[in-house]
Amino acid sequence: MSLSISLSPIEEGLVCAGQSNGIVNIFNLRKTDIPALKLKPKQSRTCNSVAFNSQGLIAAGLDKVRNDNGLVIWNVEHYSATSPTPDSSGKTISPLESHLPNESVSSVSFLPHNPSVLLSGSYKFIREFDLRSPTPSFQCVTKCSQGITVNPFNDNYFASYADSSVALWDRRLMRTAGSNTEPILYMPRLFGESSRKGLSNSCFRFSLSGSSEFAVLNEGDLIRRWQLGTVPAMPERVARLPSRPQNQDNAEGQSHSYITKHGTCFVSGVLDHKTIYDKVASFDYTHDVSNPKSINFMCIRQSGQVFRMNVIESPDATSFDPNNNLAIVDPERVTIATSAPHTTAHFHRPSVQESVKSDKSQSRRKHSDAVSSLDEYEEEEELEDEPAADGEYSRALEGILDFKSVLNGDISCIMRRRAESGYSLDCSANIDILQKESDDNYIRYAWQWLLYAQRAESRGDMRKGELDLGFEGVLGIWEGCSDLRLQSRSTSSNKNVTNKAFNETVYGIIKSSKSVYISPSVTGSDNENRRRLCLLVAGWNFGLDGLNSRIEELEGKGQYEKAAGWAVFHGDVERAVTALANSNKQRLKLMSTAVAGYLAYRNTEVNSPWREQCRRLASDLSNPYLRAIFAFISDGSWMDVLDEGSLPLVERLGIALRFLPDDELSSYLNRVADRVVNSGDLEGIILTGITPRVVKLLQCYIDKTSDVQTPSLISCFGSPRYFKDTNISHWVEEYRLLLNRWRMFSQRAKFDVGRTKLSKNYAGVSTIKPPPKQVYVRCNHCKKVIGGVPKPNPNPINKSGTPSKEVIGKCQSCNNPLTRCAICLLPLGSSVPTVKPKAESAAESLSRQFEQWPAFCLSCNHGLHAGHAREWFSKHDVCPVPTCNCMCDSK
Repeated sequence: MSLSISLSPIEEGLVCAGQSNGIVNIFNLRKTDIPALKLKPKQSRTCNSVAFNSQGLIAAGLDKVRNDNGLVIWNVEHYSATSPTPDSSGKTISPLESHLPNESVSSVSFLPHNPSVLLSGSYKFIREFDLRSPTPSFQCVTKCSQGITVNPFNDNYFASYADSSVALWDRRLMRTAGSNTEPILYMPRLFGESSRKGLSNSCFRFSLSGSSEFAVLNEGDLIRRWQLGTVPAMPERVARLPSRPQNQDNAEGQSHSYITKHGTCFVSGVLDHKTIYDKVASFDYTHDVSNPKSINFMCIRQSGQVFRMNVIESPDATSFDPNNNLAIVDPERVTIATSAPHTTAHFHRPSVQESVKSDKSQSRRKHSDAVSSLDEYEEEEELEDEPAADGEYSRALEGILDFKSVLNGDISCIMRRRAESGYSLDCSANIDILQKESDDNYIRYAWQWLLYAQRAESRGDMRKGELDLGFEGVLGIWEGCSDLRLQSRSTSSNKNVTNKAFNETVYGIIKSSKSVYISPSVTGSDNENRRRLCLLVAGWNFGLDGLNSRIEELEGKGQYEKAAGWAVFHGDVERAVTALANSNKQRLKLMSTAVAGYLAYRNTEVNSPWREQCRRLASDLSNPYLRAIFAFISDGSWMDVLDEGSLPLVERLGIALRFLPDDELSSYLNRVADRVVNSGDLEGIILTGITPRVVKLLQCYIDKTSDVQTPSLISCFGSPRYFKDTNISHWVEEYRLLLNRWRMFSQRAKFDVGRTKLSKNYAGVSTIKPPPKQVYVRCNHCKKVIGGVPKPNPNPINKSGTPSKEVIGKCQSCNNPLTRCAICLLPLGSSVPTVKPKAESAAESLSRQFEQWPAFCLSCNHGLHAGHAREWFSKHDVCPVPTCNCMCDSK
């Protein structure tokens, strides 16, 4: 019965097997005609372990017996197919040497890269023998002395175990004989609770793929892989570490690693793999010819069945590029999943609005003209949600999208599609682009308000007195000058913002605008002008005269519920009854009858059945405007209407600003502002404006959607003109880099130009520092930049007494002539003698100036005027220099 085996590292098929009677059999599995060679110890006892080395030596670890050694080594280098076996000639092979008298050796192993060094494990010792020396190189006391296994890629590391514990050793720390060195890693109970003493080393294996890992068999149906890492040593720190006390035992259930001059070994990962079949007795790593990096196990069951198991590993790293192509890296391969090219068809994706707006229901999307009350949007076409393409919505619900559809629906692809469509700093163009995206109404609301605010700012409506209140939000106007002191709003030499200056500016804006309706109950308060200005900023700056025309427009579009809601929001319940009665739907006509009951019960406080029915309808109806109407007429409280989260924010603000007292209005505005800021609701820009308050709102929006495009564009309307923020600067720079990675250089340049225009303050001065030059022209002789500060002319007056012209055909530093044009032979940088037309437009003049600019070939370094280069290469491909064969125009 064979208890241990070992394979020859140099001859394929050569195997040695140790038996229970102490005999070591050597045979070749590929050459079955060659008789087996038997190596016998002096006395019969169990052979616990055998090991081959690359020099033809075999070491055997034997049980303890009196008057004999436990470690025996034979030399079988001459055992081959042609030589007769020793048994055939009646001779036996004597041991080459033996060690460890009266001691049982449980495991032996040669070093793969140093075959003269042998490791052995006995009862409580691990020893290293150099066969060129009669005494052990070192020995250490440990109970983990079984199953010694050397790392096949690094002789310095080997492992051993005892019971269910595994120890990892570093030979460099065990050089001194008799040292009591501890393992660099010690892991108790690694084989599971069912492990018993006497396990063979077949249950522990180092990886053969070159990675720093080992695997153990756990419970017969689980292979657990332990991946190792090493931290390089830092000598200057290691020298200051206190020495570790000797004979200090590891606490049970813990693993330890120690800093040494050779680095620190640690466990970087643990992976479990269930075997295909149960009752596995042993396993080993095996190579895969098709992929050397893949992990495969060869397993044998207790019944003798052998099977191979491939390990499917998780990706080590993933990375998206700006085009939304996904690179997946695993130990076996690198996979690049490319997204499908952009087409006009859009696949349905879950609305980001659902994750951002926690206080709005799905019915919100049916009222996409929430800001149509703005004066600038009276003629805007009503937007209705379009159904998804056939099959798209159902496919999305069923979750059967392929990876290309998922990648195309990612925010990076959406940002790129918008950028390609011209999505930038033009509010009108952005609204048109967003109209095609049915689930992005909330972004469109923000751009509609920005367009309204931009038009008001461009007309100077928000700049009166000493302050510029452009792009200021409702909350900032209501709270006064406290927030304005943190911004650059002053238009006078005195940069301090005072309450007097703020009140004068508010009064000036209100005086120059048309009348705004507010409830008589709040008329005459100290903050009446602020209230009216807040309505103007929110876009609800119309009186009762304009209300009727807007309600008629809604009725003409068939939106009778909304028309009735607007009437109630302005305190005109009778007009709401008329709007509902004008509908062709019988249901709404019945609703008008119920609403008309308010005119009879509004002055009574009796809890009548009518009021109970109104409260029930306020919670049961699906239309948010009808719910708001019945919530108000049932109790007469505007707070019930303001709590209706399905209503657009601008309408709720209009109600609060018209009817709530000052203290309740302040509390409501701050509560709503906190909610929209923390949820990243872009419609909340109406409240915050483009002020420092908006930074947190945009950051929350980015955190939830990963959309850096829209916040970068929106923030440009207020930063750095009114305030500066490092977060905004970071967003803008990242978006600029993203456009460059997409090779959208024209869009990035237009974005930079638009930012510069928006950054100009009331005096027309840009608050953005101009970017440094990126391209310089250098002299070929002195290598200095041409076009810097000119050297002073020592002879400014010529002989005729007239000032001399600046010499631009020479280098200003060394006076060497500049490179000449290959066509006209004039120095580049000098003017080209052309006939100037009598009548020339501005565009033609700019084009003529551009034709005099220098152009260089980066291959042959020859230069031409841009106009000459265009004319020449329109007819030729080769360089105009006679001795040059460079194909300049094709590179």
